[in-house]
Amino acid sequence: MLHLVVGAAGGALLGAGLYSLHRRARGQPIEWRGLASATAGGLVFGVLGTAAVGSFFATAATWGQVAGLAGAGGIAGVVEQSTDNVLYGRPPGTDVPRTAALRAATGGTFGALGKGVAPMAAAAVTRGGQAVLGAVQRHPVGAAVATGGAAALGTAAAIARTPSRRATEPPGGPVPPAQPPPTAPRGNARRPGPGIVGALDAALDSP
Repeated sequence: MLHLVVGAAGGALLGAGLYSLHRRARGQPIEWRGLASATAGGLVFGVLGTAAVGSFFATAATWGQVAGLAGAGGIAGVVEQSTDNVLYGRPPGTDVPRTAALRAATGGTFGALGKGVAPMAAAAVTRGGQAVLGAVQRHPVGAAVATGGAAALGTAAAIARTPSRRATEPPGGPVPPAQPPPTAPRGNARRPGPGIVGALDAALDSP
């Protein structure tokens, strides 16, 4: 029972996330009605898909499970489009067959890829790891030299990508820092004006 709850939560999050990414990619705002219908469809697909393969995080191991995922996608498409029609005030059957067919194809494709690609990828990774381990065991010195050479090449490439100080300086050398403007010395710096104001200025400026 717990795995179905996990599947429902995961499917709901997946449906909401895919809807949000699709809208953002097209430069469209996220509407709560579309988000709600996508979440409902994802929830249904998560529950039924988990029931078909045994776990939300598992891949299809048999063609029967692939067919189960296709059926889960079709039912989820019916729920999603029907909810969307109700929330937007459209007739209940609008676009339901088309959405159901698309979701069934998506679920079946996902299942087929999981059945065919996942085992091959796992086998390739296992064979590659075994080959690397065997080469290291047969030629430990060569493996150490190769590792050191790769590290040296990576360091040299990083240094080459770092701009030098001379390259970042403007033409003509570095620009000296700006100096503050000179202050006028007291004393004879100001020429006194005429009259009483001038006499006061002269008296204030005199040492």
